[in-house]
Amino acid sequence: KVFEECNVKACFVIALRNPLNVVASIEAAQEIIGKQDHQKSFWIWISYMLSALEQTEGYERVLVDYDELLKDPAREIERTAHACQLEIIDERLQTYCDDFIDRSLCHFHGEQDRFLEDGFCRAFAVGMYETLLSLAKDLVDLKKKKSSLEKWREQFLLAEPLLVLVEKGEYEVKKIQATLQEREQIITSLHAKVNE
Repeated sequence: KVFEECNVKACFVIALRNPLNVVASIEAAQEIIGKQDHQKSFWIWISYMLSALEQTEGYERVLVDYDELLKDPAREIERTAHACQLEIIDERLQTYCDDFIDRSLCHFHGEQDRFLEDGFCRAFAVGMYETLLSLAKDLVDLKKKKSSLEKWREQFLLAEPLLVLVEKGEYEVKKIQATLQEREQIITSLHAKVNE
C-alpha cells in the first residue's frame, strides 16, 4: 500500500533454497536455536515459500536460488536486475562476484538421505523446490505454475490445523518445563534454608 501511494513500482526477489539443505542447516544450528524436529523444519520452509509466492502475486518478482547464485552470481544478478528493471554497473557486478560471494558457504550438499524418514512433508517440500527451481532457472514461467501454487496451498491448508495443534502443544510443554524449573529452584532454596 505504501508503494502504491508513493507511485513506486515494487519488484520482489524471493530467495529459494533447497529445503533439504535448510533442514540440515537448522539441525547444525541447534546449539543456538534449540533442537528442532525435521518435519517442523520442512513445514516452516513450505509455509515461508507459500507466503512469499502468495504475498507477491500480481507484482514483478524473481526467484533466486541460493545454490545457483553461488554457482553463477553474474547470471543471477543479471536476471534479478532484468526482472526489477535495474541497471547493472559492470565493475560493481565484478566486485560482487569476486569479493562478496563465497562459494564455500555451501555446507550441506550430499546429506539429503538423512531425511528420508520424514515422509510426506519431505516429499512435499522437495516437490515444491524442484518446481520452483525450474522457475528460478527460467525453464518455466511463474504465471504458468499458478495451478501448482493452488494445489500446494490446498495441501498446506489440510495440514495447518494439525500444525497449529502441535505448535500449541509445544508451547504448553515449554510453559510446564519453565514452571517445573521455577519450582525446583524454590525447593533448592528451601533445602538450603532448612540446612542452615
